Amino acid sequence: MLRLREVYSELVSRGFFESGERREFLEEVALEAVERGVRSRRLVVVRAPPGIGKTAISATLATSISAGLLEEYLQLIHVVPTRTLVEDLRRGIVEGLSRVIGDEKLAERLVVRQYGLAHEAPHLSGLFVVTTYDTYFYNTVKL
Repeated sequence: MLRLREVYSELVSRGFFESGERREFLEEVALEAVERGVRSRRLVVVRAPPGIGKTAISATLATSISAGLLEEYLQLIHVVPTRTLVEDLRRGIVEGLSRVIGDEKLAERLVVRQYGLAHEAPHLSGLFVVTTYDTYFYNTVKL
């Protein structure tokens, strides 16, 4: 299995992230912890303050999955508090993924949103779903 650090480094070098700068903490600590969780087939929840790299972790995993670099299928659900953040996050991931894979339509199909009336991934069924807290809660608890 390709290491997530290598995928992240490749994304940085190809211009996925606007800053173009690598984050040492993300590479040496966060991605290693996420990779251990993925390899042990556990649910991985990343909870950290703003600016740590949660979006970069999601983008790295999404790229790894879409390129067939992970041995088993994973699903990513990125949960944020507001619809505006859902839209911003999805737009950023789609733009970065489009730059890397060269296909905007494919990137739009891989990264979907679900909240309120936006149901691109009913029941959180997409490969990479960006959703709000309330939509995630309602779909997992089935209220």
